[in-house]
Amino acid sequence: MERYRELTECGPAMKIMGFLIENAPNNYNKTQLIDELGMGRKTLYDAWQLLDKYNLVATISSDRRTRFYVLNKDSSITKAIIKLYAAIEAD
Repeated sequence: MERYRELTECGPAMKIMGFLIENAPNNYNKTQLIDELGMGRKTLYDAWQLLDKYNLVATISSDRRTRFYVLNKDSSITKAIIKLYAAIEAD
């Protein structure tokens, strides 16, 4: 239950996940996510630690200065969140 609470009680992490679900298959760097979500840099970076911890995002490309991210669709947690999101939106 502790892992569930850690993830679901982090509003910024869930906001990032929702944005990436709604905008799939597009990819974004962290600065773009900050701008699109109207989120502070520290807030995004704090939430990102949780997304990394549970392997919910994946780097799809990078150059020396910028990395681009998408949802990690191989993650069972990501799959469950996408399924939950679809069920909620279907009602």
